[in-house]
Amino acid sequence: MNVSSPHPSAPPRRERGLVIIIAYKLIKGVLWLVFAAALPLLIHFGLEARVSGFATHLQHHAGAWSVALGKLVARAASKRGLVVIFVLS
Repeated sequence: MNVSSPHPSAPPRRERGLVIIIAYKLIKGVLWLVFAAALPLLIHFGLEARVSGFATHLQHHAGAWSVALGKLVARAASKRGLVVIFVLS
């Protein structure tokens, strides 16, 4: 990390990669907060039914991976599963 600055009172200059990582983490944190705030509202407006429909659609594909993913999504799509996701986020 380049901490030398041309002027003693100037703040240290950060490397570009570090700035990108900080911005990524900040954006990710804000998006998780928005998701956590919106999830109870989405549960109230029927997110469970939409996600269950998506899980059923996945299970009708021919690949074994889509059936397994469909079962996982169906388990998480229950009202209890969505509440657990909300509490954990």
